[in-house]
Amino acid sequence: SDQRGGYSQTELQGQFDEEAQRAAEKVQRRAKEVAQRQSTKRMLEDLGTEQYDNALEAVSRQIRELRVVLEQQEAKDREREWVAHQATGELDDNRLVDGVTGEKLIYRRRMEPDVPVGHQQKKPKRLAFVMDVSASMYRFNGEDGRLDRMAQAVT
Repeated sequence: SDQRGGYSQTELQGQFDEEAQRAAEKVQRRAKEVAQRQSTKRMLEDLGTEQYDNALEAVSRQIRELRVVLEQQEAKDREREWVAHQATGELDDNRLVDGVTGEKLIYRRRMEPDVPVGHQQKKPKRLAFVMDVSASMYRFNGEDGRLDRMAQAVT
């Protein structure tokens, strides 16, 4: 360089000193590494999509059924319920004796249940899945389809 931001005549003709040559080689190596990583990333993005789609199609009916069951359970959790010890409403048969003795809160009403913010599970669950990825799964897949069934279950 001519120290003013331009190139000298020798550099314009393609003749560089050793330091500039090493820097150019370093930049070229880095560019090749980045290109290689991008190429590998693109190849991995397409890897297995057809197999995944096939496994998903095989279990799509079971997925729909499970969603229906879970939605029904969620609707049941939001269902109205009887709330006792009310001052007005329907007479609670279990509190008749209390009414005779002068108790005022002998009625019950259907109300939305009090759900805390965030709707915490009644019994929180922690699931752990263990998958057999040994060579025998692949080897015997042709005989009994064990690897295909496991892939469907994981899907």
